[in-house]
Amino acid sequence: MSGFELDPGVISLTDQIRCVSRELALRRRVYPRFVGSGRMKPEEAEREIERMQAVLHTLQELAGR
Repeated sequence: MSGFELDPGVISLTDQIRCVSRELALRRRVYPRFVGSGRMKPEEAEREIERMQAVLHTLQELAGR
């Protein structure tokens, strides 16, 4: 990392939700290939997707959605 830090308030909650949503969609597309190639265990892929889904849910709750 570059050491550059933003005040968390600089990135809106809406932008954070969009970012996490994109990341979740990416993981859902890519992880099956990782599992198929042996790069990732199925339970690890599922756990990571569940974690990112939880982050999205938390942000949505904070945003009142």
